[in-house]
Amino acid sequence: MCRQTDRDTPVILEAAAAQLHAIKEWGEIPTTDRYAMLSTIRQPTLVVQGTKDDVVDSVNAFILAENLPDAILLMLSDASHAAQSQHAEVFLANARLFLDS
Repeated sequence: MCRQTDRDTPVILEAAAAQLHAIKEWGEIPTTDRYAMLSTIRQPTLVVQGTKDDVVDSVNAFILAENLPDAILLMLSDASHAAQSQHAEVFLANARLFLDS
């Protein structure tokens, strides 16, 4: 069952397109070994993703968690791009566990 209250305003396509443009301007994505640099990151990482994120597709969270050597993936159901605030209590409980480990 989906939440009916405290939902984010839907993301408009123009905002998503503007964000994608900004990311592309920041740097080129390599055509080969595009995730290779992630394996060099040694910092423990908590990857947080909403299952209904319209801005960043959920598959990207799986790719990050799979390619970072010390990552934990937290998928928050029925949450969009602000998953950590939409499920604040669950996020904070998991963040505390992550930081205390």
